[in-house]
Amino acid sequence: MANDTLQDDNTAALRDSLARWLADRIDLNHHARADAPPPAAVWQGLAADLGLLGAGFPESSGGLASDAAEAWRNHLATLETLGEWLSAEPYIGSAVVAGGLLQRAGTPAAAALLAQLLEGQALVAWAHAEPGSRDDPADVSACLTAENGSWRLDGRKTAVVAAPWATHLIVSARRSGQAGDAAGLDLLLLPLATAGISRRDGRALDGGVASEIAFDGVVVDEAQFLTAPGQALGAIARALDEAALALCAESLGTTRRLFDATRNHLRERKQFGQPLAAFQVLQHRLADMHMARELAVALVEAVGAQIADESLTPEARALAVSSAKVAVGKACKLLGEQAVQIHGGMGVTEELSVGRFFRRALQIERSAGSSGQHLLRVVRLQSA
Repeated sequence: MANDTLQDDNTAALRDSLARWLADRIDLNHHARADAPPPAAVWQGLAADLGLLGAGFPESSGGLASDAAEAWRNHLATLETLGEWLSAEPYIGSAVVAGGLLQRAGTPAAAALLAQLLEGQALVAWAHAEPGSRDDPADVSACLTAENGSWRLDGRKTAVVAAPWATHLIVSARRSGQAGDAAGLDLLLLPLATAGISRRDGRALDGGVASEIAFDGVVVDEAQFLTAPGQALGAIARALDEAALALCAESLGTTRRLFDATRNHLRERKQFGQPLAAFQVLQHRLADMHMARELAVALVEAVGAQIADESLTPEARALAVSSAKVAVGKACKLLGEQAVQIHGGMGVTEELSVGRFFRRALQIERSAGSSGQHLLRVVRLQSA
């Protein structure tokens, strides 16, 4: 019991420190999302100013957490707080996804880069999704071809988050001649400055940066492979589940902002001589928003407590994560739509933070698999 109390205190201290640091740098009432500190600045702040990057990693990997369970609790607390300030972009891809892959790789290159990541000296982007790819971890077309004692990488990746500030990429690829074969998949660790890599940046629905990355004749040596033959598919599936759970945690901060802003608006805005909060139909809407968010909170916390368990089967992990993502998707949609509708026309303006949180909530619902895709996965897993 005392140990649980200590962990709760540590998590609360982490949240408070990060929230104060973000509040000093971001004014949600007056600044558009594009005016917030760029991902690289947030990443450096987490490392240099706060020393919090190590909190999401166990001591065995050079971090500050006592074990993997505490590391995941810290990940979720960090992401929920970053979600309240629309600043989770670098942390999800680099700390959660890339950090997890580097921890489990066991190669000298991965260990060295993980140490740099914990110090804030490296920022790693996750490059897996491809144009036209389906909801399948093995749907990879980027091609590795044996050439002169090394490998040649060609292909395209899309929706790579925080790539403009990244130092390295973790890239999924398939060996030539092994289309559709899970054993032909590989994960590669590449410096972004490698010859043959080019990038085109664009804006996502929520205003964040999502990049397309092209690989044209990139030379890859054996030391840059993160997984042994036949093991990449399992690593990719786990990384995608962890990315989905990370987005779920971020959504708890995003939906809290939407709920609080809507509740305050109902209390302050008056019609017919009384606050809007006095009208029963609006009370019911607020209650529905609260219940949807509380369900999402409960599921995310429950899955977060399971995700670090190495005995958890891939099927059980997938079912748990998809269940949470479905609940989160419903909460994001309901809270976002109700918040904008209750605020009226000003709810979609750039000047009011509600509109920006609404767009981020919609982006979360569609990222790492939409609610519909995760619901179908739940049905498949339960029917198996």
